[in-house]
Amino acid sequence: MNDGSTSVAIDDNPSVVCNEDGGAVDGRERVCLLPKDHEEPHDFAVIAGRTSVPDRLKELAALKDGWLDGQGLAITPEIIEWTGTILDALPSDLPIPYLFPLIFEPGISVEWNVGIDGWMVGAEFGPPDNPIACTAVRLSDQHAVDIDISKDHAKELTEFLRGLK
Repeated sequence: MNDGSTSVAIDDNPSVVCNEDGGAVDGRERVCLLPKDHEEPHDFAVIAGRTSVPDRLKELAALKDGWLDGQGLAITPEIIEWTGTILDALPSDLPIPYLFPLIFEPGISVEWNVGIDGWMVGAEFGPPDNPIACTAVRLSDQHAVDIDISKDHAKELTEFLRGLK
């Protein structure tokens, strides 16, 4: 790349790149932040996604409008609190999710790798009165399942995650 970015494979995903500002952008417009003084991009997954959910939510809460080269909207305290409440209500035997800020709207992308067949699940948390948009993709054949969760969020999300085989 000639834009000052360094290619980095994260969980064997070569589409994720780190830029000179210490951030990373992948092809799905998901952004994950690294400390500016971070020198080992291969540790990215540990820093950006696998920290505790409360710690990661604190990091996301600190983002201000324009956090990505003038783009990227701040995540409202209501979205941070709502996301934290739902994730805290999930059973502890589910994998710890990765949390990423959305760029073009205030919100959080929450992602898990689950199931015997290797499913990648993404859930977009926006304002609390909006449904949680979930997409699961089975990596072996790219079969996708989409649902919107709008009522008993933690229970329905748990059932969805556990139902993926």
